[in-house]
Amino acid sequence: MHRDVKEFFEHPCDDAYCQCYNIQREEYSIEIGHGRIEKRTCYLCGNSDWLSEKDAWKNLNGVGMLVCERTVKKTGKKSVEQRYFLTSLRDVQKTAFAMRAHWGIENNLHWVLDAILDEDYCLVRKDNAAANLSVLRKIVLNILGQVDFSDIVKAKKKPLLHKQHLCNKRDDCLDRVLQLL
Repeated sequence: MHRDVKEFFEHPCDDAYCQCYNIQREEYSIEIGHGRIEKRTCYLCGNSDWLSEKDAWKNLNGVGMLVCERTVKKTGKKSVEQRYFLTSLRDVQKTAFAMRAHWGIENNLHWVLDAILDEDYCLVRKDNAAANLSVLRKIVLNILGQVDFSDIVKAKKKPLLHKQHLCNKRDDCLDRVLQLL
């Protein structure tokens, strides 16, 4: 199915092709950190009659492609990445928003797990230990996100990393976290 969708979108998505297959297009540019600009184009095809396995997917209303073109401001170097997807959505703007939101959650969670809890450096691999530790890390992040230290520390809102350091240094902060369990 992935190959079929990829081959479908290998055809140039000019106006005639888009009209023939009911393809909607949404373009937007965003400035992301570290001196890069990203242009995203989301294509959503609402006519999936050509797709051989479409009946196997309940509520399938479209197939799509997200093209991400990144440009480094200093060097002008460009890179292009395509992602293909199936969706129950019918509107390209909602689809583009959903794609952006999904990757934002995914990227932020993995970054936080690695930056705060050093998940990438964990070498535990035996049996279910890695999966169990992953669940525990996510529980820790949820608790740290909920705990309020404003009556203990002067700053009203503390980043997760600072909350973790406070728990390492101060028993009263650690007690507050443990009370949430």
